[in-house]
Amino acid sequence: MKKGFVVVGFLWVLFFSACASTGNSAGEGYGPGVAHLPRHFTRERMIYPSGIRITGLRGEFTSVIIPSMIGNRPVIEIGSGAFRGKNLTEVTISDGVNLIGERAFENNAITEVTIPGSVTIIRENAFANNSITQITFSGTINKIENRAFADNMLTSIALPAFIQAWDSRRNTYYSRLVVDAFEGNPLNGPIDIPRSLDRLGVSAALYIIIDGKIDYSNEEQTITLLAYNAVQRTIIQRITIPSYINEIPVTAIAVDFHAGTAQSRITLNELILPENLLYIEPGAFAFCNVRNVDAPNEAVLALWQEYYPLQQELDAIGDIRARNEASQRMLDHMENLRQGMSR
Repeated sequence: MKKGFVVVGFLWVLFFSACASTGNSAGEGYGPGVAHLPRHFTRERMIYPSGIRITGLRGEFTSVIIPSMIGNRPVIEIGSGAFRGKNLTEVTISDGVNLIGERAFENNAITEVTIPGSVTIIRENAFANNSITQITFSGTINKIENRAFADNMLTSIALPAFIQAWDSRRNTYYSRLVVDAFEGNPLNGPIDIPRSLDRLGVSAALYIIIDGKIDYSNEEQTITLLAYNAVQRTIIQRITIPSYINEIPVTAIAVDFHAGTAQSRITLNELILPENLLYIEPGAFAFCNVRNVDAPNEAVLALWQEYYPLQQELDAIGDIRARNEASQRMLDHMENLRQGMSR
């Protein structure tokens, strides 16, 4: 009888040893330099929304895999500065994280990053000063903030679709990208901007705004900016206005009047106008030096030739009252041209 107990006990030891060995090999499969287990991370519980915020790293690792769950709680945020300056070369963010905090992965050596579809907000400097050459966005995003991907090695950007969020201050829905998010990258390829993005800010004073005057029925259409020089901030190589647009609204591609100086002017090397353009509102290209214009027909070219000299004259007026009066005269003139082209 005693011998039977010994045999059974021996079998249980073998069983638990095998289980332990299997668990270790699974963990070791990631390699010693990979942080992936809950014990590798410092964190804090969040009450609202309910979940876990990752706040830091325990130990030295070169690669991080953010777990989707810790205990029975989902990981929903990566906290400010959580992995700043940790010499990381790789990062995998689990689906379920919805916010990446300020400077979360700043000052590392990360080369590629995939943003899961669950992420809606990327805070300032989140991935700044790495060696990122490729970003993959897997879903929709509400906001990408200042310098989120600054000082990396990106040559082109394919932006995600942007969801519409309610802004109580503006009493409207909005989605926003601050182009300074990509400052300091050697951009020489396309930057594709989804139509669902209603506001694209540069240097706090420059906005490219596509507003309600545009038909949003075809969600596949995009506006493409080529070779935006984020280092200079005020040089745009080419802007193509899509063919479905027939009106260009005020401050479409412009510097705000109060910031409009020689230093803050936009230089637009090439502007490609749409074939059905009927109207350019005064201020649409305020303080914008347009060097070359590609017009698809004589009517659109004539419209531009009427608009642009008047806009340059308007930009040169410093007195606000005189500027408002000149703006009204220009508005009346452009409106008369629209009525003539609509006939």
